[in-house]
Amino acid sequence: MLSRRGGVGFRDVEAPRSGCSVLVPDRSSIAAASIAAVSSLPAAASRPGASDAGGSGAGNLGVLLADPVLRAVTVRRLELLGYQVTLLPEDPAAAPVVAADEGVHGVLIDLDLPDGAGLRIVERLASEDATAALPVLGLATDTPQGLVEEAFAAGVADFLILPYDPLVLEAKAAGLLTTSAAS
Repeated sequence: MLSRRGGVGFRDVEAPRSGCSVLVPDRSSIAAASIAAVSSLPAAASRPGASDAGGSGAGNLGVLLADPVLRAVTVRRLELLGYQVTLLPEDPAAAPVVAADEGVHGVLIDLDLPDGAGLRIVERLASEDATAALPVLGLATDTPQGLVEEAFAAGVADFLILPYDPLVLEAKAAGLLTTSAAS
Protein backbone atom coordinates (compact mmCIF):
# COMPACT_ATOMS: atom_id res chain seq x y z
CA MET A 1 0.00 0.00 0.00
CA LEU A 2 1.34 3.44 -0.95
CA SER A 3 0.32 6.51 1.01
CA ARG A 4 1.36 10.15 0.70
CA ARG A 5 2.36 12.55 3.44
CA GLY A 6 3.74 15.99 2.65
CA GLY A 7 4.29 15.08 -0.99
CA VAL A 8 6.41 12.04 -0.15
CA GLY A 9 5.15 8.54 -0.85
CA PHE A 10 5.37 5.87 1.84
CA ARG A 11 4.78 2.16 1.60
CA ASP A 12 3.86 -0.31 4.32
CA VAL A 13 6.52 -2.94 4.92
CA GLU A 14 6.19 -5.78 7.37
CA ALA A 15 9.16 -6.01 9.72
CA PRO A 16 10.64 -9.53 9.43
CA ARG A 17 10.96 -10.47 13.12
CA SER A 18 8.18 -8.58 14.82
CA GLY A 19 5.57 -8.75 12.08
CA CYS A 20 4.77 -5.07 12.71
CA SER A 21 3.93 -2.82 9.81
CA VAL A 22 6.43 -0.02 9.19
CA LEU A 23 6.07 2.99 6.86
CA VAL A 24 9.12 3.31 4.61
CA PRO A 25 9.64 6.39 2.43
CA ASP A 26 9.74 5.83 -1.32
CA ARG A 27 13.13 7.13 -2.59
CA SER A 28 11.86 8.36 -5.95
CA SER A 29 9.12 10.41 -4.34
CA ILE A 30 11.65 11.96 -1.93
CA ALA A 31 13.73 13.13 -4.89
CA ALA A 32 10.65 14.49 -6.67
CA ALA A 33 9.47 16.27 -3.50
CA SER A 34 12.94 17.81 -2.98
CA ILE A 35 13.04 19.15 -6.53
CA ALA A 36 9.48 20.47 -6.22
CA ALA A 37 10.27 22.20 -2.91
CA VAL A 38 13.39 23.88 -4.28
CA SER A 39 11.62 24.87 -7.51
CA SER A 40 8.85 26.59 -5.57
CA LEU A 41 11.27 29.06 -3.94
CA PRO A 42 11.19 32.60 -5.35
CA ALA A 43 13.88 33.61 -7.84
CA ALA A 44 16.62 36.04 -6.82
CA ALA A 45 15.06 38.97 -8.66
CA SER A 46 11.88 38.67 -6.62
CA ARG A 47 13.61 38.36 -3.25
CA PRO A 48 13.84 41.48 -1.10
CA GLY A 49 17.39 42.85 -1.16
CA ALA A 50 18.48 40.74 -4.14
CA SER A 51 20.87 42.59 -6.36
CA ASP A 52 22.81 41.81 -9.51
CA ALA A 53 25.13 44.80 -9.33
CA GLY A 54 28.43 43.85 -7.71
CA GLY A 55 26.92 41.33 -5.31
CA SER A 56 27.88 37.70 -5.00
CA GLY A 57 25.25 36.89 -7.60
CA ALA A 58 26.77 38.78 -10.55
CA GLY A 59 27.89 36.33 -13.21
CA ASN A 60 27.22 33.24 -15.28
CA LEU A 61 28.30 29.89 -13.87
CA GLY A 62 28.53 26.71 -15.89
CA VAL A 63 27.33 23.65 -13.97
CA LEU A 64 27.90 19.98 -14.71
CA LEU A 65 26.60 17.63 -12.01
CA ALA A 66 25.56 14.05 -12.78
CA ASP A 67 23.07 13.55 -9.94
CA PRO A 68 19.73 15.10 -10.98
CA VAL A 69 18.65 16.03 -7.44
CA LEU A 70 22.00 17.58 -6.57
CA ARG A 71 21.99 19.41 -9.91
CA ALA A 72 18.46 20.78 -9.36
CA VAL A 73 19.22 21.91 -5.80
CA THR A 74 22.57 23.45 -6.75
CA VAL A 75 21.18 25.28 -9.80
CA ARG A 76 18.26 26.63 -7.79
CA ARG A 77 20.54 27.74 -4.96
CA LEU A 78 22.81 29.57 -7.40
CA GLU A 79 19.80 31.19 -9.08
CA LEU A 80 18.51 32.32 -5.68
CA LEU A 81 21.90 33.96 -5.13
CA GLY A 82 21.41 35.87 -8.40
CA TYR A 83 23.69 33.86 -10.70
CA GLN A 84 22.81 32.95 -14.25
CA VAL A 85 23.37 29.20 -14.63
CA THR A 86 24.35 27.39 -17.82
CA LEU A 87 24.12 23.60 -17.78
CA LEU A 88 27.14 22.04 -19.46
CA PRO A 89 27.12 18.74 -21.36
CA GLU A 90 29.10 15.69 -20.17
CA ASP A 91 30.89 15.49 -23.51
CA PRO A 92 34.53 16.65 -23.04
CA ALA A 93 34.58 18.15 -26.56
CA ALA A 94 31.24 19.97 -26.22
CA ALA A 95 31.58 21.42 -22.70
CA PRO A 96 34.23 24.06 -23.60
CA VAL A 97 32.24 25.09 -26.70
CA VAL A 98 29.04 25.60 -24.68
CA ALA A 99 30.95 27.43 -21.91
CA ALA A 100 32.52 29.81 -24.44
CA ASP A 101 29.30 30.32 -26.44
CA GLU A 102 27.25 31.09 -23.32
CA GLY A 103 29.81 33.49 -21.79
CA VAL A 104 30.41 31.46 -18.64
CA HIS A 105 32.59 33.17 -15.98
CA GLY A 106 33.33 30.07 -13.89
CA VAL A 107 32.54 26.34 -13.85
CA LEU A 108 31.30 23.93 -11.16
CA ILE A 109 32.03 20.37 -12.25
CA ASP A 110 31.37 16.93 -10.83
CA LEU A 111 34.71 15.11 -10.56
CA ASP A 112 32.84 11.86 -9.84
CA LEU A 113 31.56 11.55 -13.43
CA PRO A 114 31.99 8.03 -14.87
CA ASP A 115 35.32 7.06 -16.47
CA GLY A 116 37.10 10.22 -15.30
CA ALA A 117 35.02 12.45 -17.61
CA GLY A 118 35.08 15.28 -15.06
CA LEU A 119 38.87 15.57 -15.15
CA ARG A 120 38.92 15.25 -18.95
CA ILE A 121 36.46 18.14 -19.22
CA VAL A 122 38.59 20.25 -16.85
CA GLU A 123 41.64 19.49 -19.03
CA ARG A 124 39.72 20.47 -22.18
CA LEU A 125 38.51 23.71 -20.58
CA ALA A 126 42.12 24.55 -19.65
CA SER A 127 43.46 23.70 -23.12
CA GLU A 128 40.97 25.72 -25.19
CA ASP A 129 41.88 29.38 -25.80
CA ALA A 130 38.33 30.62 -25.18
CA THR A 131 38.01 28.84 -21.80
CA ALA A 132 41.59 28.56 -20.50
CA ALA A 133 41.13 31.43 -18.02
CA LEU A 134 37.90 30.04 -16.54
CA PRO A 135 38.22 29.14 -12.86
CA VAL A 136 36.89 25.66 -12.06
CA LEU A 137 35.38 24.44 -8.80
CA GLY A 138 35.62 20.65 -8.55
CA LEU A 139 32.88 18.85 -6.61
CA ALA A 140 33.47 15.34 -5.30
CA THR A 141 32.12 13.02 -2.62
CA ASP A 142 35.65 12.07 -1.61
CA THR A 143 38.95 13.81 -2.24
CA PRO A 144 41.81 11.34 -1.89
CA GLN A 145 45.25 12.94 -2.30
CA GLY A 146 45.70 11.45 -5.79
CA LEU A 147 42.45 12.97 -7.08
CA VAL A 148 43.30 16.35 -5.56
CA GLU A 149 46.72 16.39 -7.23
CA GLU A 150 45.29 15.29 -10.60
CA ALA A 151 42.51 17.87 -10.40
CA PHE A 152 44.86 20.76 -9.57
CA ALA A 153 47.18 19.65 -12.39
CA ALA A 154 44.18 19.56 -14.77
CA GLY A 155 43.11 23.10 -13.85
CA VAL A 156 40.76 22.94 -10.85
CA ALA A 157 41.08 26.10 -8.74
CA ASP A 158 39.18 24.86 -5.65
CA PHE A 159 37.19 21.94 -4.23
CA LEU A 160 33.79 21.49 -2.67
CA ILE A 161 33.06 18.25 -0.85
CA LEU A 162 29.63 16.68 -1.40
CA PRO A 163 27.22 16.96 0.28
CA TYR A 164 28.02 20.64 0.71
CA ASP A 165 26.94 23.35 3.10
CA PRO A 166 24.96 25.98 1.09
CA LEU A 167 26.94 28.79 2.72
CA VAL A 168 30.20 27.18 1.59
CA LEU A 169 28.78 26.89 -1.95
CA GLU A 170 27.92 30.59 -1.84
CA ALA A 171 31.43 31.57 -0.69
CA LYS A 172 33.18 29.35 -3.23
CA ALA A 173 30.97 30.52 -6.11
CA ALA A 174 31.73 34.14 -5.21
CA GLY A 175 35.43 33.21 -5.01
CA LEU A 176 35.25 31.74 -8.52
CA LEU A 177 33.95 35.00 -9.91
CA THR A 178 36.59 36.98 -8.02
CA THR A 179 39.23 34.73 -9.62
CA SER A 180 37.56 35.15 -13.01
CA ALA A 181 37.48 38.95 -12.71
CA ALA A 182 41.15 39.07 -11.67
CA SER A 183 42.30 37.18 -14.79
